[in-house]
Amino acid sequence: MYPEEGQRILGIAFDYLTRNFGILYLFGSVATLLFLLYLAFSRYGDIKLGDTPPDFSTFSWSAMLFCGGIGTSILYWGTVEWAHYYENPPFSVAAGTPQALNWAVSYPIFHWGLIGWALYCLPGVAVSYSYYVRGAKSLRLSEACAPIIGRQANGMLGRIIDLLFVIGLVGACSTGIGLAVPLIGMCVTELFGLDRAAWGFSLDLIVIFVVTVIFATSVWFGLEKGIRRLSDWNVALAFALLLFIAIYGIVLLQEGTRVVPLISSKQLTKTSDSFSTSSIIENNYIPLRFNQAGVMPIILTTAVLVIPNYISNMGLLPFLTLPAFLQSSKILYWISYFTLILLFSSFYSTIVLNPKDISNDLQKMAVSIPGIRPGVETTFYLKKVMQRVTYLGAIMLSILATLPNLIETIIPGSSFNGLGTTSLLILVGVILELSREIRSIILSNIYNDMFD
Repeated sequence: MYPEEGQRILGIAFDYLTRNFGILYLFGSVATLLFLLYLAFSRYGDIKLGDTPPDFSTFSWSAMLFCGGIGTSILYWGTVEWAHYYENPPFSVAAGTPQALNWAVSYPIFHWGLIGWALYCLPGVAVSYSYYVRGAKSLRLSEACAPIIGRQANGMLGRIIDLLFVIGLVGACSTGIGLAVPLIGMCVTELFGLDRAAWGFSLDLIVIFVVTVIFATSVWFGLEKGIRRLSDWNVALAFALLLFIAIYGIVLLQEGTRVVPLISSKQLTKTSDSFSTSSIIENNYIPLRFNQAGVMPIILTTAVLVIPNYISNMGLLPFLTLPAFLQSSKILYWISYFTLILLFSSFYSTIVLNPKDISNDLQKMAVSIPGIRPGVETTFYLKKVMQRVTYLGAIMLSILATLPNLIETIIPGSSFNGLGTTSLLILVGVILELSREIRSIILSNIYNDMFD
């Protein structure tokens, strides 16, 4: 009824709570994580919650936890949270400064890391322990608090706890809908070219109706046919998006270049009204590819980590057997895999590109880099740029090569069925080369028709 007054009152309450109790929230969250780690690695970690087999697979449980826990929030805050903290940094840091940028990229780790899931896990452990081990009659939060509050769990205090839980649940759902509706509405207007000003309120109502129908339908069908299937579909779409991003990253890795502009003395003398310095620089440059080595570092790394054990198993050279911690089922194996790809990629790029030779060739052709003196200064500049490009490309290649295999090692039952980074690199390379050939054939036919 009074949105402006309500917003002002809520703002005052929020500022008061965050200013006076924010530090307690931070320490409490860290303490929650430490307490759960203690439970996991102590003798209490052996306590089994429930005696029956799981109703759903690990994938379905993970999907439901993910979608129910951070589905809407990460959809919204995953893209804008860094900008929020860049413009409104904590601890009285000036907005738009390098210090604000540091907080903007580090603060979300606190929200979306282990601490965020710890805040979900703690009440889940309390409720499940009370129900499955101590034999509580219901899954109410007040029942989980019975060992502390005693008989009052069934009295007024227990009702207040359950009421606060319901209010928090309704608030969380409302917050999720409040964050998702404008985002979905903006996506719809951008995709279909609608006028946001004309369709704003009506479109938001339509989005709320559709979201409510989907949620109500999934709840009506129950956990098995509704929520589980919806969560599985959402996670499948998320994996499809990740696959698209991976392919896009591979294309960027294969085709990405760092452009070093060039300009000659003759071009500088010809600079006039028809020829500007900027246009000359745009058309003359040295393209430095992010990935000079292609799939060669992955092949060499596989050979180093696999071939010795293969030769040893054949009985030819038994002393070549690698240590047990370097087996493909171990985490340390993939750390070594990542490191070797990084080293091989960097080494291969330094062999292919020699900054001194490039500098000498440029000096012979009377070509220079704008703002850089020919000779030694050009060599140092090219070396610095090449190192940055090489390290960036090597890190990207290492991540793309290691991540799918690491996921298969960590998550039980996950399998990419041979669709690894090496296969994608070869596939994307073939497709790109095929597209270039098709483009050249088309251009050749166009030129032939023009001259004929």
